[in-house]
Amino acid sequence: MILEGFPDWELCGQAANGREALQKVEQLKPDVVLMDVSKPEMDGIEATRVLRQHHSRAKIVLLTLHQSTEVLRGGFRAGADGYLLKADAEEGTHQGAARGNRRWQLH
Repeated sequence: MILEGFPDWELCGQAANGREALQKVEQLKPDVVLMDVSKPEMDGIEATRVLRQHHSRAKIVLLTLHQSTEVLRGGFRAGADGYLLKADAEEGTHQGAARGNRRWQLH
């Protein structure tokens, strides 16, 4: 799991798809959302767009297998604050720790 090795961080929820992610964020109000781009039912970019319209305070970090410029541009246009390649997620998460982010929502 991405957050292993960070015992001071609180994992407050997980979602199986984009629609569930929207519900979880509304319910749990995390500081940071790790949003998988490849979510079923509603992809992570569309879920990011909806979250940004309703939950502007949460930082949204896209998780993706691909470093496609098109995918990343779409994510940033939707309102993502950053991205992590799944292969590099542990390293990227570690860098985020220095910024004091402690509550994460995994999607």
